Amino acid sequence: KALNQTFVFDGKYCRFHGRRHGAPAGSHPGSRFVISLQNHDQVGNRSQGERLGCLLGPAQQRLACGLLLLAPHIPLIFMGEEYGEQHPFPFFCSFLDPAVAEAARQGRRREFADVAELDAVPDPQAVETFESAKLSWSWPGGSPQAGLRKLYYDLLTLRRFRLPLSEFSERQARRLQRFGEIQDVIRLERQATGETGAVELVAYFNVSAELQDLPEKELPPLGCCSVRKPRPMVAPGCPVRRRTCCCHSSFRSTGPEPEEHHDRDSQYGRQCLCDSAGRICHAAIRTAGRQLAGCG
Repeated sequence: KALNQTFVFDGKYCRFHGRRHGAPAGSHPGSRFVISLQNHDQVGNRSQGERLGCLLGPAQQRLACGLLLLAPHIPLIFMGEEYGEQHPFPFFCSFLDPAVAEAARQGRRREFADVAELDAVPDPQAVETFESAKLSWSWPGGSPQAGLRKLYYDLLTLRRFRLPLSEFSERQARRLQRFGEIQDVIRLERQATGETGAVELVAYFNVSAELQDLPEKELPPLGCCSVRKPRPMVAPGCPVRRRTCCCHSSFRSTGPEPEEHHDRDSQYGRQCLCDSAGRICHAAIRTAGRQLAGCG
């Protein structure tokens, strides 16, 4: 619903508020709205400031990345998200007034009294709390962090140079069906009409923890696209079978030939998206296999 209509709570009943909440986005395009996977409020207002890099596995982070950067909205990327930063971002402050400082400490402890051990709530005035929030700024070669950062780079490059997704006003998201059964695979289609004609991007997101077969009709026509063969090693927890691309989001795009890109390792050809994220083929046009790895 968020991919199609922007707001999930568009006037529907919300148990948290105890009433109907929100309003429809109406005819406003997705490019009028900013979305995020996490932000400083959501992270800092947790008891210990855990980021998604601590709460989700590598496969789930890649899935979230694909949903964020291919959605019909403006993406907001929280610092460190692009490589799965695991340092926390706890609430910290530096009030000079002792009374105000103590009030901040007690306020944090009261806020999480029912959901966390009080000793586990960092002291917001402590220097150690501030120091713990600093980015590691590290993504060792061959690590899930390096692969995630490359995926962010590839999809942002796709948005900027290959397909100007901010201009793709037409969108349709739906769950796939196979043999009459609804799958845990979301199909997102983005369309636009430019000077060279209609342009389309189709993305598949496996939101389950299991391998999912794509229906025959969803496979790209033979010979219409190509993909670099992924290396055999994959990230921990990423199920893979022979002839299956190790990806949790698969993408195919059609349209005119883009201008030559300066990065030799990220090749964007006609009807082609080649990923070069080292050990993991995160985003690939499905030419050989027809199964999407799960995000478990």
